[in-house]
Amino acid sequence: GVWTVDGEVITAETAWLIAGDKTAEASYTPNTYTLTFVTEAGEAVDSITVTFDAEIGELPVVPEKEHYIGKWAIDGAEFDATSIWTVAADKTATAVYEPASYVVTFDGANATSVAYGEKVEKPADPTKESTVGCEYTFEGWYNGDVKWNFETDTISGDMDLVAKYTESKKLYTVTFNVTGYDGFAVAPIQVA
Repeated sequence: GVWTVDGEVITAETAWLIAGDKTAEASYTPNTYTLTFVTEAGEAVDSITVTFDAEIGELPVVPEKEHYIGKWAIDGAEFDATSIWTVAADKTATAVYEPASYVVTFDGANATSVAYGEKVEKPADPTKESTVGCEYTFEGWYNGDVKWNFETDTISGDMDLVAKYTESKKLYTVTFNVTGYDGFAVAPIQVA
C-alpha cells in the first residue's frame, strides 16, 4: 500500500511546502498472481494474471478430449471464472476430465444415461406377438447390424439398441377323414 495526501503519494522523503495539518490516507492495491494452465500431460496452454480476493475472470478453453468433459482444477479442486482467488501465491491449473454421459434407448424407449466406456444394463428380453402365419423368437439387441454383447460392449455415444427377432412360419397339420371307403386313408399334411 501507499500513503496519500490530497490524492498525491507521499514517502518519508516527501518535502512539505504547505504549513499546517494534513491527513494521510492509506491506499492499498490488491496483489496479483500468475495462474498457469497446463494439459493432463503438463504441456502449457496459457497463463493469466489473477487479483487476490477477486473473481478469477475469463479462463482459457480446456483442451478437448473425445468422449470427455473437461474442467480446470488446482490441486484437485475444480474452479470456474466466477471463483474468488484467495491464494497468496502463483499456481498451476491442470485440465481434468470426466466421462461424458450418453443416452441409450431400447427400441426408442426406456432411455437411460450411461457414462462413456461403461456397460449398459441388459433389459428383460422383449416379446413379439405371433401372427396367424408366423411366430417370433427374440434373437437379441442390435446396434445397427451388430449384435450387442452386454458382457463386453461399452458405450461410446448415444444409441438406440433395437430388438431383432427370428421369424418362423407356423405350420398347421391338416388331417383328412375319409368316410365310406374302408381301408382308404390319406396321410396328414403340414401347411404354412
